[in-house]
Amino acid sequence: MALYFDMRCRDGREAVRISSLASLLAFAALFGCDGDMPRVDDAGVFVPARVTPRFEPSDGPMAFGAIAWPDDLYLDADGHPELSSLPSEEMALPEEFPDAMRATLSDLDGFSVGAPVFFYLQGEIDPASLPQSPSASTREDSSVFLLDVDPASPTAFRRVPVSVSWNAGLRQLAMRPWDGHPLTPGRRYAAVLTDSVLDDLGDPIGPAPRFAAIRDAAMRPEGADAAAYDHYTPVLSSLASNGIPRARVAGLAAFTVQTVAPDMRDARATVWARSPALTIDEMVAAGPALDALLGEPVEDAPGLDVEGGVVHRRIGWLVQGSMSSPWLLSDDPQVHGRFRRDGEGRLIVERDVEVPFTLTIPAGEVERLRLVIYQHGLGSERSTVMGIADALAGAGFAVLAIDIPFHGSRATGAGDVNHNYGPTPGPDGFGDRTGQEIQLDFLGVVDEAGELPGFHPAYPRDIFRQSVVDLMTSVHAVREGDWSALAASPGLETFGFADAPIGFVGVSLGGILGTVFVAHEPEIGAAVLNVTGGDLIRLVERSGSFSELFLSILFTKVGLDARALDPLGYPASFHPEIAVVQTLLDRGDAIAHAPLLATQPKHLLFQLAREDETVPNSATEALARATGAAIVGADPVHTDLERAEAPLRDNVEVDGIRVTRGLTVFAPATHGLLTQRTSSARFEAPVEPPFRPTAPRPVMNPVDAAVGQLVHFFESWRSGSAEIEAAP
Repeated sequence: MALYFDMRCRDGREAVRISSLASLLAFAALFGCDGDMPRVDDAGVFVPARVTPRFEPSDGPMAFGAIAWPDDLYLDADGHPELSSLPSEEMALPEEFPDAMRATLSDLDGFSVGAPVFFYLQGEIDPASLPQSPSASTREDSSVFLLDVDPASPTAFRRVPVSVSWNAGLRQLAMRPWDGHPLTPGRRYAAVLTDSVLDDLGDPIGPAPRFAAIRDAAMRPEGADAAAYDHYTPVLSSLASNGIPRARVAGLAAFTVQTVAPDMRDARATVWARSPALTIDEMVAAGPALDALLGEPVEDAPGLDVEGGVVHRRIGWLVQGSMSSPWLLSDDPQVHGRFRRDGEGRLIVERDVEVPFTLTIPAGEVERLRLVIYQHGLGSERSTVMGIADALAGAGFAVLAIDIPFHGSRATGAGDVNHNYGPTPGPDGFGDRTGQEIQLDFLGVVDEAGELPGFHPAYPRDIFRQSVVDLMTSVHAVREGDWSALAASPGLETFGFADAPIGFVGVSLGGILGTVFVAHEPEIGAAVLNVTGGDLIRLVERSGSFSELFLSILFTKVGLDARALDPLGYPASFHPEIAVVQTLLDRGDAIAHAPLLATQPKHLLFQLAREDETVPNSATEALARATGAAIVGADPVHTDLERAEAPLRDNVEVDGIRVTRGLTVFAPATHGLLTQRTSSARFEAPVEPPFRPTAPRPVMNPVDAAVGQLVHFFESWRSGSAEIEAAP
């Protein structure tokens, strides 16, 4: 009996009946069907693919995983992500957490810059057929890849390196943008599975029947799949024109990345539309009063742990005060909330809040002072500015520091009964509470008084953004506020700030907030981002200090068992439940704003403490890489940062302007690199999961070198071209 094959190329050319396998192969070669022919067994019988990606689109909200996530088919008619159910939601605690997650997804206009893309396969695959490294995923022969498919993009059809994970138990294939390669907000991307992915028997995977029918349709179908055809056809055509035939595409996710800039742009406009309200509470001049406030250190050295107090011999005045800032979160400044807009699309200001500040003024000339704004880290408070204020005063810079929400003088139940520095008893104008309670309060972990359940991702996201609003308020106060009260003090009669660009220093969380701030505040010209990072879920899962506490709480919220966490085989960032959390965090995450910062002509110095146990080195490298920085005098460990040598100057061009951008590495050092001279290490190196606690080992931080590098960076910037010196 004869065997026949009915052949039709994907472009709709006539079908041909072929009576042998040899003729079939010859036909494909002769007529150029791009290798698009059925797979047949040794007997010449057509064999459909054993393994296909799940593809079950439907009208209305879909369950997570019905098709690949993310995909614009999950968007509602107004362009907002919509889900009928979240993964593991039946196990979530509290029960209302999934509903609150779904509700706040509707605030977004797209998906994450860095969370994974998930495909669910109807069978087993051979993991060896997947790219084994991020760089391998960008090769033309990679079996899976992620690429920019936005025709208006300057990087159109460029592949993004991805880390690929296969979870056999869940039959889940995930690809996550590699550290330091966030997707660009507002652009469209496509994740592609090709038939080079092999099943567990070594055969190619294939498309799901419904996807194949859409992919290969010569005209728009009727009914439910018409929307999918409209969505995928332009992407498939673009892929084909760039060397990826339709017939090779076994699975596809085409999605738009959410925007992150509009809220911050409008928040700044809200700040600047108001008249700055500024209050001066206290002014302390150099001499006995300042010595009583800050102590008398036994050595002239920067840092907060010098015996006797903090160095301040080059500070002429210390000013305490407050400024009024718009609060966008709730009607109670001790309750979390989220950014919301009214019926006309304007950000809603719930109330005004008082933001305490400290200003240090250098001794000597005070007319047209250059300014540096300083932002403290998580669980700390604004008085930590004293660790660097004297060194900057010696270079002629004034320094302004604020308490972010729930910190310092803004902490819940804030108290001030002790001096932070020196032996003087009594209050000193700085809040006393620091540490883990402040961290939990700031992140909304136990805030059940607001509209959302505690630790909903909108709470940390928007308290981060509110903190940035407060930083914007400080710039507005500097530029347009009334500082005339200072002129009444002897020596300050000519006091004023220069009109020149402002510098910024952010430490740890202050650098995360600072990345967002610097990206959206045009008055900032240069920034030092110290022991900081981006990509919040990745940062936490690789942090020896944070991972156990915060992941255990978060896992319970989204329906996962924290006891089953496998940091090597199945990291938190590859769980779909956590990917939805990251999607909601993006607008407050430094890594999502880094692509915007990369396009602005601003000087950036990143300082990394090798084996940092709080903010992992991978997060610092990733953020630096995403802004276009080079690593100075060292090789990258976690990313593909370019290497440069010190002194580094004008190494990046942005819109025809040369700027300096570099990451320096300090070792040995700890997270307290900039302000804590004596510290300790608590984990074995390398500090990566699974973490290995050890007896504390003393570490002497190179504070003098780190502060000296910071000061030189700002001095050289002021002189015309920022320069980064070598780390020791």
